Amino acid sequence: MKVFIPVTGAAPLYEYSVSSMLSAEFGCVYNSKEKDFQIQEHSYDINSIGNLCVQLKAKGITTIITEAMPLLTYLMCLDMGLKVFKAKKSVSAQDNIKLKEMDLLHEFTAKDTVVDGDCMGACSRCSSTCSS
Repeated sequence: MKVFIPVTGAAPLYEYSVSSMLSAEFGCVYNSKEKDFQIQEHSYDINSIGNLCVQLKAKGITTIITEAMPLLTYLMCLDMGLKVFKAKKSVSAQDNIKLKEMDLLHEFTAKDTVVDGDCMGACSRCSSTCSS
């Protein structure tokens, strides 16, 4: 299983914090077979939700752990067969992986995409109609 985690922060790995899917500085890819973490610059296409999902699937990623994502992105991930889990706040990317392996993370839901007062600043990217 390969897991994608959008992150911000600086090395070492335990200092990276999980962030929103569309506002992350880097992407952390965890390969559970090899117990290997790779931090990559945000090299995937966040301007096209469909392309983003295709790019993740092409890298063999089956699971996403994120703090937040817009509804349209969430629905597209589900349509593409990606599993999405809600990251624990104030917990590093590495520790969120450990929680996932112990089945202690909850699956992301459509309700998790709702943010009071805004659309996480992603309206211009996802082309949805957001209202405050």
